Amino acid sequence: SKKAIKLSPKNSYYWLELAENEGKLGNEISAEEAYLKAAELDNYNIDAFVSWSMYYYGLENYEKAIEIMEMGLEDQPDESEFYYRIAIYLLAARRMKEAINYLEVALNLYYDGHLILYEFFTDLATQKTIFKIVEQYKPQKEN
Repeated sequence: SKKAIKLSPKNSYYWLELAENEGKLGNEISAEEAYLKAAELDNYNIDAFVSWSMYYYGLENYEKAIEIMEMGLEDQPDESEFYYRIAIYLLAARRMKEAINYLEVALNLYYDGHLILYEFFTDLATQKTIFKIVEQYKPQKEN
């Protein structure tokens, strides 16, 4: 990825690839710099914000993961995936009330996006509060 960046330094996907590689190697500072560069080069690159936030989610730094998703929302306030992920990170941080607020916004924007919750909470059916909220927003079938 470093060669690709030399050839095309303004390609945010090359920076994203570098960030992910640096993260896997445990190079936190290099990873952070590359994620930031990817997001700065293309603030509409959803993958950059999602991958960057997931990096911190994996480190259990939920506050930083939330902060990154909020940065993404600044330019893309209607991007439901950002709201779903903030809700997930808030749930992981045990901040239920705030998580529900973000979840409701996400469900209003794009109901089917709730399927991402199953990737994080395989026992979603047992998490009654979240399950009830998702069910409340379920689109009604027309006859």
